[in-house]
Amino acid sequence: MAAFNFGECVVPTLKRPSGFGNSTSVRTAKSGNLSVHLSRLAPLVGQLKLVHNWAAIGLLFHNAIIGPWASLHEGLTPRWGIPMTFDLRAALPVLGPKAIAWAEAQCSSIAQVGQPLNEVLLTVARSVGVLHPELIRVAEVPSLPLPEDPELKKAALATGLLGPGMVGLTLGYGVYVCHGHGSVRLLSHEFRHVHQYEQAGSIAAFLPVYLQQIVTVGYNNAPFEIDARAHERHHA
Repeated sequence: MAAFNFGECVVPTLKRPSGFGNSTSVRTAKSGNLSVHLSRLAPLVGQLKLVHNWAAIGLLFHNAIIGPWASLHEGLTPRWGIPMTFDLRAALPVLGPKAIAWAEAQCSSIAQVGQPLNEVLLTVARSVGVLHPELIRVAEVPSLPLPEDPELKKAALATGLLGPGMVGLTLGYGVYVCHGHGSVRLLSHEFRHVHQYEQAGSIAAFLPVYLQQIVTVGYNNAPFEIDARAHERHHA
């Protein structure tokens, strides 16, 4: 059986089974003779192989197309380009400390360049449960930063935490917002995450629980995300 290699994706090509379509191999019903000699079963076996090949192509289609879009429906970023052997749940104990260190460094950076809340946003933050809204700093950026560590970056993209579709990120009292997306709705969502950090006590205490939720049930179904969406405000 021949095959075409598209990167790591090997697609089998179909060959016409030997004897397939040969009128002398199997008698037709029209002839009235339905007896089939054992020596003439080869074409039927070839047809079964053909069915098997189509089943393989169906599985390939599912893994390459259906699987990634199913993950998007569940709230995860499509996994194209991420090896199927990458197990986020298994990698979490190793990546967790790296994620905490990265988040703490980003929080310190936002504290240096971010802006404090005005009176209107201070009120919004208090309305979603933030105890110390005066400590919040908001930094507007062209796009959310990605970790330099390859495995950490891969995990962030795979879980949907970071990527082209994300416009807000909260790390402790630091909030990243992409240019043009600083609405009250988004900021109230992010401020609710600040409240969650406050309840946990620190980035190091909050982040492992949050990441475990995402790995287990997906970004959209994570309890912390459900809670943040429930506290979104549409106006100040």
